[in-house]
Amino acid sequence: MQRFALGLLAALILGGMAAVLWFKPASIHSDSSTTPPPAASAPSQSPAETAAPREVRPPEAQAPEAPVVEADTVEVTEAPASARRSIEELGLAIEGFVNLPANLPGDELLEVVVLRSEPSPWQERALLGDSTEDLIDDELALGATEVDARGRFLARVPADTAEVWLLLRGRYIYVSEAVHALPGAEQPVELPAKLGAWVTGNVRPPKSATASELEGLGENIRLDPDLTRAMGMGALDYEGPRRREASADELDQHRFEFRGVRPSQGYKLRVGPKHLAAFSSTPFEVTAGQHVVLDLPVTRGAVLAGVVVDGNGVGIAGAEIEIEQDPMVFGAGGFEVREGKSEADGSFVLGAVAAGHLSMRVKRDGYLDSSQEFDLGEGEFREGLEIVLDSGNSITGRVIWPDGRPAVDVEVNVGFDASFLGGMEAFNAMRGADGEARTDAEGRFVVTGLGKGPFTVRCESKVEGQEDGEDPSRAAAEAADLEDFDPFAESVDSSSLGQNAPWRARADGVRPTSDPLELILERPLGVVGRVVDDLGEPVAKFKVHARTVTGGMLSGLGAESHSDSFTDEAGVFFLGGLRACEWELFAAAEGYGLAEPLLVELPMDEDATVTLTLERTASVSGTVVASNGRAMAGAKVSQPQTLKDFGRMASGDFTRPSTTTDAAGRFTLEGLTPGTVLLVAKAEGHAPSESVSTEVAPAGVATDIVLTLRVGGRILGKIFDKEGEVMPGQSIMCQNPIDPSSQLWANSDDDGEFTFADLAPGQYQVMTLPTGGGGTGDDGAGDFAAMMEQMKFTMATVVEGEDTEVALGAKPEAAVKVTGRVLIGDEPVAGAMLTFFADGGGGFESMKLMSTDKDGRFKTELNKPGGYMINVQQVNGTGQQQSVEFFEVIPEVETHALEIDLPVGGISGRVTGSDGEPAVNARVTLGIEGPIPNGSFTGGNYSEVWTDAKGEYSLKWLRPGDYTVAAGGSFLGGMFGDIGGEVLGRQVRRDLNISEGQWLSGIDFELNEAGRLTGNVVDASGQPVRDAAIFLRDAAGNSIDRITMVQSDAAGKFVYGGLDPGNYRVTARTSGQVTSEPVSASIAAGNDTQVTVSVAAGTMVVVTLTDKQGEDVRCNVEVTGPDGRQVNGLWSMSDLMTALTGGGISSRETRVGPLAPGTYQLVATSADGLSAKKSLTLDGQEERRVRLRLK
Repeated sequence: MQRFALGLLAALILGGMAAVLWFKPASIHSDSSTTPPPAASAPSQSPAETAAPREVRPPEAQAPEAPVVEADTVEVTEAPASARRSIEELGLAIEGFVNLPANLPGDELLEVVVLRSEPSPWQERALLGDSTEDLIDDELALGATEVDARGRFLARVPADTAEVWLLLRGRYIYVSEAVHALPGAEQPVELPAKLGAWVTGNVRPPKSATASELEGLGENIRLDPDLTRAMGMGALDYEGPRRREASADELDQHRFEFRGVRPSQGYKLRVGPKHLAAFSSTPFEVTAGQHVVLDLPVTRGAVLAGVVVDGNGVGIAGAEIEIEQDPMVFGAGGFEVREGKSEADGSFVLGAVAAGHLSMRVKRDGYLDSSQEFDLGEGEFREGLEIVLDSGNSITGRVIWPDGRPAVDVEVNVGFDASFLGGMEAFNAMRGADGEARTDAEGRFVVTGLGKGPFTVRCESKVEGQEDGEDPSRAAAEAADLEDFDPFAESVDSSSLGQNAPWRARADGVRPTSDPLELILERPLGVVGRVVDDLGEPVAKFKVHARTVTGGMLSGLGAESHSDSFTDEAGVFFLGGLRACEWELFAAAEGYGLAEPLLVELPMDEDATVTLTLERTASVSGTVVASNGRAMAGAKVSQPQTLKDFGRMASGDFTRPSTTTDAAGRFTLEGLTPGTVLLVAKAEGHAPSESVSTEVAPAGVATDIVLTLRVGGRILGKIFDKEGEVMPGQSIMCQNPIDPSSQLWANSDDDGEFTFADLAPGQYQVMTLPTGGGGTGDDGAGDFAAMMEQMKFTMATVVEGEDTEVALGAKPEAAVKVTGRVLIGDEPVAGAMLTFFADGGGGFESMKLMSTDKDGRFKTELNKPGGYMINVQQVNGTGQQQSVEFFEVIPEVETHALEIDLPVGGISGRVTGSDGEPAVNARVTLGIEGPIPNGSFTGGNYSEVWTDAKGEYSLKWLRPGDYTVAAGGSFLGGMFGDIGGEVLGRQVRRDLNISEGQWLSGIDFELNEAGRLTGNVVDASGQPVRDAAIFLRDAAGNSIDRITMVQSDAAGKFVYGGLDPGNYRVTARTSGQVTSEPVSASIAAGNDTQVTVSVAAGTMVVVTLTDKQGEDVRCNVEVTGPDGRQVNGLWSMSDLMTALTGGGISSRETRVGPLAPGTYQLVATSADGLSAKKSLTLDGQEERRVRLRLK
């Protein structure tokens, strides 16, 4: 398999990986309460729902029922002392009722908390956990009133109260948010209520526990839901239960409770006592109306003793030691069971450590983290542990002021460059991801204990003597020629003006091997502008968000950002505190849609201003129905999430509207950004609907949209280790391979089994990711190949209404251990990635990844003997790689040695812009020309690199042959849009011949400003076609991207950016349809060109070559179309993923197409130079098999 496929696979996995790292479970906010007993922590905040709760009868064994309050009228509890009034003075009434859910248990105790103002989410959580007595001292709460058995309540508040907010709480009931109410209103207030569960129990210490052991016994009790659905891209729209915290009542046998627990599976009750071992329950399910009683028995645990030392054996003081159970992906989301620090001599003793399988991480500033996993028994005393912390890599440099003076005593912070979280270097963030230091008297600094990086290095300082009110960018603001603009007007928040903004310096993409940095502190700058709507009218209340332009797979990750809110009748703003570089500016305001960013280069001219335009939001209404046509109540309607959404969410400016259908299945979704709107419906027990598109204008309304839920399928899986034993507690990810935003997560149970339900029909990638936090190998943690080797992959085809069974990691029956070495000449190749992909079948299951050590050596265990396509790759950075492939037959033996010699040919050159300046980070792609070997995507060599700071590039490991080099274009072919700054037009150079060992230099490019192609793909009836791959050829017939990342969305729309001005021919292709007649398009610099491309039924051609005896042989295949251009070797995302499913890639046949009707020429050439030819006419049949024979 051509290595690019693996690079792409890694990109897809790691696009998801970035989501995991950014939205790991630890970042899901806890619904915490700091309240002592008897009240439990707050019910979790949940989204608005209108679906009726499930009717679940409470279990037989329950606590005795408390009497139901019968009073119709109960006054509010007395207000705080500062505002107490007699009951007679509380003259304004608030009357209302609660929609009591069916099957509400008889021991429910409901009350309504009356608040002076709208609470924040954290205030709601705290209030829901407070006891009524505690409310008396709360400045926000006026008090509480009881709800009677019929759901009615009556409260009275002071006569001067203009408005209040009502919050419902009880043992079983949980709510979404406080409800606004006007005292004295005639209309009663309706409070929605949802039926949850009540979880209670006791912490049970050993009977012989001492008083000191009982101290703090119940201070850290957690109710943890299964947060796998909130991992990765699931964090974008996660609406499930969140972590809850509570404390136990020491005066009531350490009793605890959690009220209003949302129904869900996979809850765990956990307690972390101070002096006894932590305890975690087995997972349990919570249903509506259920009273769960579960005790938490704690023991004395075990003892760990050891020492933390450096590489020279010297003890390290103050090293932090953390021990966890149940880590999720990459060590995230585990339950910390004990922590401590090493003493002055590096020694440590940790008592009361929970027994079981544990993960220990040791860290200290200035050193690389170390982690290990082990099993510990109850009562065990384990001593003699030695943990060695390496100093790791370092970054050195100097911080100076613009005049060259050293910046003294400035804190320098180093953190992993988050823009690389979307690529293969994301694994480097697992270890040694941050550090800090302070500059000395000469402004110098050294930060140690770092991993591989790359890193962002930043620092800031105020000018000596800088006082409040001084703004270095004031002159630019006052020089701006805006009518009536006063940058210091009271209507503008003064914090936005940068008056106290520090001077900053920042460097991105820094690697520990870099030369010493010189960071020059820059004065804060600002941007002046105004915000208007689509009618040109000023927007009076708005927010402006600025973020720096970043590269990488996910735009917005790692960006420096600044934002502020403004109120100005003329829509004028001044956003300060920025530095000199490229910024993306967004404006946001209530009632307006998401705006596309405006690119601004700072500093601007003194009189320059910007205008940010917001379009008024639109709305869409319609109905959601089940597959049988029945109206669906409680279905969620929203817009499909995308990786672009992820990038915007990561930079803090993302919102996406959603709504829920009523009892008749009707919905109205408001707050939509005008333009093409995609809608999808989801409901429990159903697969999501197909996306439906509609066009809406600013302030427009679209109606009569029908979203039809589908009958879902399931994936039932089981995971095994390499010995064939089941693996419980593993995190499993499932996703559509061409849509990383579709991630779903599950955990394997005690039998190693897992389930993904309600899946739409189609292909799914199923994999497990490492649960540990990284190793401590010679080359450091985060090694991509080492991590990938721990992963288990498979593909699954989901059929509507059916179950699909998969196995991850089943023990192979005829495994072969392979060891070897990678050389170039006589020199070892260190840090190369190797992939073995089984010939003709096995798909992901047969794929093995590894990397070479410093001596170029590698080892792996293959599932079976036979033919393998071996790819050797060097990963240069996000989206960058150089690779060469080999085909080897592995014999049926126990072990096999293999030596791989890399070719030494190469191509190099320089890329500039039209101004002659170096084009930095310009994309450069190499592919082979001519026949394509069976079992290969692009012929044996493929490279995708970026130019350096001088605009130079180098392509290596080339065999003799003819090559094509292309420069410019969008990152990863536009898979994630035009991101990473300026994109220059893509140019292609072909007929570059390399002889044995030749290095061809001087292949230079001068790139122009790019244009874009936008368009629609439609079928013969004019209906939009989704997931159609877009292919372009320039005027010379060169393929712009032989592997295209551009495809149509659910509305049939596409954008192909980064195109050089000129004429092109455009075609589109799906798995069964193709364009018959290419569409002509003329691209102009800086402009968009619109086209419509149609597709119709095409033919998949399957070519095999046999020898004289009729045996299939490996061969090179070239297929040319009616225009004489080669048509094989053109791949789409869907093609790649199809090839990686169970059938894999075969060295015995070539699949080409689908191809449009017409006459084609086929030539197949064997390894010994013999060939066979055939002319083939296609007329639209689904498949055509061609068997050529050597004579």
